[in-house]
Amino acid sequence: MQRAGPGVALLLNRNSRLNSILRVLVFYPYVVGPVILGFLWSSILGTDGAVNAVVGAKHSLPFLSDPTWAVATVICVIVWSSFGVNVVLYLAGLQTVPDSVIEAAKIDGASPWQTFWRVKLPMLAPTVTVNVVLVVIGLLRVYELILALTAGGPAGETQSFVYNILTSSFDNTQLGYGAAQSVVLMIVIIVVTVGITSARRRSEQAVSA
Repeated sequence: MQRAGPGVALLLNRNSRLNSILRVLVFYPYVVGPVILGFLWSSILGTDGAVNAVVGAKHSLPFLSDPTWAVATVICVIVWSSFGVNVVLYLAGLQTVPDSVIEAAKIDGASPWQTFWRVKLPMLAPTVTVNVVLVVIGLLRVYELILALTAGGPAGETQSFVYNILTSSFDNTQLGYGAAQSVVLMIVIIVVTVGITSARRRSEQAVSA
């Protein structure tokens, strides 16, 4: 997603009516609530969903009933639902690149690909960092979409960290265990955020040196 985001943002960076419509379509899944998205995809990919109704019972596809298929389906839906904000952030970053720098690169004979790779992408480093942090945190705390899409099944294969915390706390009434898991999750998020930020700073210092 981090590789596709800048590419899609670059394609949508030009101002046109078509790009405006495409931006709305790309960002729209992020606006819709995860519960709604979960139920929507469940009605499309479930055992009695729209896809299996079209292909028929003999050729039904176990999108949500087979553990391997379910994990792949959940990953695809999560990526699809969060891809829009990823692209929008890269769009915002691209629009902060000064036109004078791009023109200077063109005057020096840089191709569009070289301009993107050597000029625009390095200036998107802060945006890349923000996106990576948001994606990692989003994956660690995903819950509503899984609840609506698979309810953690089949056989618990699609349970996320937060899903396990809430199941332990409320379904199994293990409040102490759930609280301990919550603290661990908070520490993991802090460590990941600090680690990614520090890695970017070290990279910038190495380039400047």
